[in-house]
This record gives sequence, C-alpha cells and structure tokens, in this order.
Amino acid sequence: ECDFDFEEVSEQWIIDMLELLSQMSPGSQNNEPKDEDVVVEEPQAAYSKTHPFYAEIIKNSALTEPTATREVRHLELSLEGYGEAYEPGDSLVIIPKNNPELVAEVINT
Repeated sequence: ECDFDFEEVSEQWIIDMLELLSQMSPGSQNNEPKDEDVVVEEPQAAYSKTHPFYAEIIKNSALTEPTATREVRHLELSLEGYGEAYEPGDSLVIIPKNNPELVAEVINT
C-alpha cells in the first residue's frame, strides 16, 4: 500500500518503536539521554503535499491536432532550486493553480 499522507502514521510508529526499544534495552532504568549523547541536525526541507515545490512551466505544446477528440500536451518544467535529483521512475504530481478571475467568470455564467 502506498499512501502519500504517511507522516502522521510514521511519526506514531517511530514513537511506539522507540518506546518498545527502550523497554528492551539492557542497563539502568534511567535511559534518559544525556546532552552529550544527543546530536541534533537541522532537518532538510523535504517537499510534500503540505510543502510543495513550485516549478515553472518552460515548455507547453500540443502533441495532438486541434481536431483531435482529446488534447495531449508536452510539458517541460524547470526544477531549478529543487535541490534533489529527479530520476526516471520518480513520480510527479501536478496541482494546477487556476486564475481566480477565470474561475469567477465560469461560476457567474
């Protein structure tokens, strides 16, 4: 099962797993980490549904004739500033942003 909204479930799983591991840990009952045992690193800004990467469309052309029953388009996106490699097989979700004036015009007609 693949779910894009995994953050909440995985966070609870990590909490439960750490609790289980601390119970299995040999040694003293005081398993609280000491300051020198903890290394804190700045989290990297991962892109997600709630923190999307906004890509600029640099090419948008029709692949079908104007008389075709459906339109197929070729899109090229700029990944400048993305900071990660996009490899074959990776998935991409495009969430279009509609022009508010056009939306209002459609609603009012």
